[in-house]
Amino acid sequence: MIAQSNILENFMTPNLATRATGLSVVLAVLSGLSANSFADNGMQGIHPIMNTRFQIVGGGFFASSDPSFRLDRSDSDLGTKVSGSDLGLDEDVTVPFAGLRWRISDRWRLEAQVFGFDESGSRFTSESIEWGDLEFDAETRVNSDADTTIGRGLIGYSFLKNDQLELGAGVGLHYMSFDVRLSGQAHIDGGPAVSASEEADADGIVPNIGLFGSYAFNEQWLVEGRFDWFSASIDDYSGDLWRVGAAVVYQPFANFNFGLSYDYLNINVDIDKSDWNGSIDSDWYGQIGRASCRERV
Repeated sequence: MIAQSNILENFMTPNLATRATGLSVVLAVLSGLSANSFADNGMQGIHPIMNTRFQIVGGGFFASSDPSFRLDRSDSDLGTKVSGSDLGLDEDVTVPFAGLRWRISDRWRLEAQVFGFDESGSRFTSESIEWGDLEFDAETRVNSDADTTIGRGLIGYSFLKNDQLELGAGVGLHYMSFDVRLSGQAHIDGGPAVSASEEADADGIVPNIGLFGSYAFNEQWLVEGRFDWFSASIDDYSGDLWRVGAAVVYQPFANFNFGLSYDYLNINVDIDKSDWNGSIDSDWYGQIGRASCRERV
């Protein structure tokens, strides 16, 4: 087994890590304050979601994805950029989705979502693959395992809110964890093919800014959307994150609703450094079917 490499830990340079730590402190302080600290003259909004103190969401993410990964050699020679379809990973997956939203007051909110993928595949390669210090010949069976977890947290403020419309912005954090391993008969440093495997493990936290909004047609129907963005280029590291989502929510009961949303998430990280070279280019898009229960104000 070749030693693990960590991508996003390197990506979090001291400057960027300081920013993330600062945002974490802000989130911790705000979440620790009581609702009375942000006291308003009551919640407003004709749809129950607009005046719900606490809401828990659960459902399934019906996603399509074909991520690409590259793990360069220890001597910095470029590796082969391989996609999930090259490795036999499913492009269409269904995974659990969970989230929560806490309205600290009428205009302040704290929310979080999380989902993850755990896939494995096996495929005869159409061409040779260089993955780290391993080289798989063409027409060789390569086994792959890919484990991904994405989490999002946001503290936001609604700068516009009335009975039907709400618009706001906030700062947040995205937690990303990638674990990709290839194995099979491979050459190491030009030697004869042997059974070998190599794993790339990447995890880290990056800050982002976010926008959100919703519009209630009546007491039962509401549409909402959100946008998250982050981009940075520091020394030998560069990366960006885009996330867009839109949802339709139907509230048939006082404390229970159903929703259908479309989400798109794109993550790119490129690294060019003597002790690690590699990249992750990954996106997910698809529908989220969800149901949620709420606590009345």
